[in-house]
Amino acid sequence: MDKREMLDAIVAYFTHGNKAKFATMLGVSAQTISAWGTRNTFDTELIYTKCIGISAEWLLTGEGPMFREERSEGIIHEDPQVPTPKPDESILYNMYKDLMEEKKEKEKKIEQLTNELRAMERKVGTLEAELKHTATLGNRTAEPVSTAKRSSQSKAFATFVSAPSNEYEPR
Repeated sequence: MDKREMLDAIVAYFTHGNKAKFATMLGVSAQTISAWGTRNTFDTELIYTKCIGISAEWLLTGEGPMFREERSEGIIHEDPQVPTPKPDESILYNMYKDLMEEKKEKEKKIEQLTNELRAMERKVGTLEAELKHTATLGNRTAEPVSTAKRSSQSKAFATFVSAPSNEYEPR
């Protein structure tokens, strides 16, 4: 049995021939499944870990039964015709679905918090601009107060500069 036939049998058994669902079950893209079929190959280790009960010998050689003989949830996997729980009914699948829902909720919360953070950053920027503008206005209206004592020369100069003089006015 070649790998393409084996892959078709696995897909038929686990997802009733739906390659997209099988890809989701494995955590790969549907294109990956198509590429495996085209190349007549597949990821043996991935399929072995995700397709519970499948025989390693069968995966590697294509010989022997498709499933190992063991009890899993009360079902013997000796014959591929024996029904097993559908992936959407298994405990692992339900746990996976729950984890994916939690992930989506967390991603929504992260997006919400990111938007709130951006809004706060814009508000801080606006407040900083208002503060700078207010400080600029305050510097224009109030002269800085000097605590140093003026010398007698500077007092005289200040008086000379500030006192009106008619001496230089044109006549």
